[in-house]
Formats: sequence, C-alpha cells, structure tokens
Amino acid sequence: MSEKIIEVVGLTKEYTFYDSINILNIFRKKRKKKLALKNINFSIDSSEDKIFSILGHNGSGKTTLIKILSGILKPTKYSKIKVLGFNPFDKTTEFKKRISVVNSSRLKLWQDLSINDNIDIFCAIYNINRETCIEFIDNFVDRMKLRNLLDKPIRLFSLGEKIKSELLISFIHSPKLIFLDEPTIGLDIDTQYEIRSFLKEYAKKYGSTIILTTHNIADVEYLSDQIIILKDGIKSFHGSKDLFFKKNKIDKTYNIRFVFNYLGSSYIGKFKDQFPNLEIVTSKNSIEILFVNYNDSVAIIKWFENSSDLINFERKDVTLEYFIRSSRANNEE
Repeated sequence: MSEKIIEVVGLTKEYTFYDSINILNIFRKKRKKKLALKNINFSIDSSEDKIFSILGHNGSGKTTLIKILSGILKPTKYSKIKVLGFNPFDKTTEFKKRISVVNSSRLKLWQDLSINDNIDIFCAIYNINRETCIEFIDNFVDRMKLRNLLDKPIRLFSLGEKIKSELLISFIHSPKLIFLDEPTIGLDIDTQYEIRSFLKEYAKKYGSTIILTTHNIADVEYLSDQIIILKDGIKSFHGSKDLFFKKNKIDKTYNIRFVFNYLGSSYIGKFKDQFPNLEIVTSKNSIEILFVNYNDSVAIIKWFENSSDLINFERKDVTLEYFIRSSRANNEE
C-alpha cells in the first residue's frame, strides 16, 4: 500500500490588508480581504509519479500553497493537512529535516562564502558527516558544471550558477519532499536543461517527491508526472501530464506570427483556403496562427516564405499562461 506524501482537505487561505493611505482615508483605513485559496482538496501518494507541477497565472495561489504545505504560512481554515504524516505547522525538527524549500527569488546560501563553505555550514545544520555531504556533491557537481566554482564566493556567480548551487546544497540532507518555486525562471536554455536533468535524475535516484511551480511549458513537458492547476485560488485540474496535454492540445504546439509590408484580404483568403480550420488573428500588417503542431508549422512557414511582402516571422512555444487563463483545463480527471 502506497504511503501518503500529502493529504489536503478543505484548505482555505484569506489575506487581510488595508487600503493605501490617502487624504480621504487617513483616519479611517478600510480593511479588505483577498481570497488566495478556496476549499482546496487533493492528495499525493508515494507512487511511481515523483514530480508534480502546480500551474496557474500570477496571483492564482501557487506560492501560497507551497508555503502552507511547507509550514511557512498557516491557512485561514482547513479540515486536514498532513505532509509526510506531519502537521507542517508544528514545525518539528524531524519534519524540517525531511523537506527542502527552494525559492529562486529568495536564495538562502551565504553569498560571501564559497560552495564548499556553505557545504560545511549546511552539514553542521543537518548534523551530517562532511564526507557524506562531499560524496553527494560529487555525484552531481559535474552535471551541474560547478566543479571549477567550488571555492569561489557565490556573490560572483551568474544567476544560473547561483540557482544550481542553491539546488545542490538544498538537497544535501536527502529530503523526502522538495518544494521548488519557479526553479528555471530567468535562466538561459542550457542552464534550464541542466537543472531539469538534475531534478529528474535526483528524483529517480533517491525516490524523492518534487513539487514545483512554473510558467515554463518545457519544465512541465520534461519533468512533470502529474499536474495541479489553480485558477483564482480554486483547483481546476488534477491529473496526469498526458491528460493535461491532450485536453489542451499543446503537444509540440506553437503560435506563429508573420509580419508583412502589406497584407491584403485576398491573400488571407488564399491562406484560409489552403489551411482551413485554423485559429488566426489578423491586424493591419500581421497574421498570427494559433495552436499549430510542428508539422503544420513547417508547412505554414514554407507557404508564407513565398510572399515578397514578408518582412519577418516568429514561432513561439505556446505558453502555459495562455492555456491556464483560457478555460480549457477546467475538468479534473
């Protein structure tokens, strides 16, 4: 029988805040409330699925949920919240030893110290033999391309190097459950790939469960086993990655935008005759084709390349943000 990693029943979080001060309310500040999470229910067990993505637009409650599950923030009300069998709000030492939280916008390493110095500190915090820590670091330091940086102050690192260092040391105590808040945000493609490969290998090797938030569809495609979507604080989807991609038609899906010196209605008509049943958006001198699979995108680009009025075109991966804002992912499995 599989072990319950997380059990959440009836979780609601409401923030209270006050109007900004101005001449009209300087003596009477009006208190307001914002609902961040509403009656959230879900569970995660220790099955073969190891990596879970929490998706949603900005302000949907993703970071709030991670903070509650890790014990950083208390909910307004709940019926049951168990994480690894613990009440996270008790913040017991045993619970904190079994989890790790990484927020890419709030790195916790000592910036004036080197990776090796930070290793010494975190080994002492978690009461781990230093040789054990070094053995763990050696397993991944080359994959993360940090070998030549071990003795340099972290403040001299690039953003990508800082985040890779943060991940490496945050996993040093072999946590059973890992929370990652947008681990690839602002990073170049190569660094994103290195981090995804590390996370995939780590979860497989150590059997840890990883819960991450992201706006990057590549994170979801490469890493996720299951997906939870929050819309305005409400859980709108919880299911497998394959089901999510099938519902949203985003398996290798692109939006393509073409810009012209001149774009006539007759030309658009010919395109529609050649490629019927596509979603398109036109403006004075541009046309954008939405939700195109790879093979169709190649054919469409070849068709438009024959136009002497074509100035430029751009093909982009369809972003998660668009699909989450649309109501396509609104049914649970």
